Amino acid sequence: MSITDRGATVKFSDHYRSKIFTIWYNAGKPNHRVLYNMMPPDETTGALPKQGTLADWMAGEFTEKALELDRQVMEQINSELVAEKVEMLRRHSKTGQMMHDEAVRWIETHKDDLTASTAIRMLVEGIRIERESRGLPEALKKMMSMNDEELLEEVQTLLSNAPAAILPPSTNDN
Repeated sequence: MSITDRGATVKFSDHYRSKIFTIWYNAGKPNHRVLYNMMPPDETTGALPKQGTLADWMAGEFTEKALELDRQVMEQINSELVAEKVEMLRRHSKTGQMMHDEAVRWIETHKDDLTASTAIRMLVEGIRIERESRGLPEALKKMMSMNDEELLEEVQTLLSNAPAAILPPSTNDN
């Protein structure tokens, strides 16, 4: 894109515009006035684009590119969150199973030393944790491998089989 600077037309390279985009994006997408004060001059010409030129770049190519990058960032964050959740659920399942197994062993070997309430609490808690965690990591992993059409079909199936109730709008908007 060209601008007039003191009567001379200056053409900024794709490389320079890309550099300015990176500065803008990494700074949290400030307005053109703020960006203008952050920019280095073009290495080739020594010129700076006018603020109107920056505003044009931001309204066009910068915004389009930023939307795509934001989408990719959210996709990556969501994938990492799902992977962390899957790993956490696996650990919980393993811990619940170990607690269950330990409770059963303790009950078998220390029947006389163990109070009934302690053994029951240990057994019930181990079973609860194992049951709540088992299967969820695999279900999340399966959902991650589905394409959009498969996910939509799964959601529609779940919604068609689920009971529904229409709730009044919330009056507490905090």
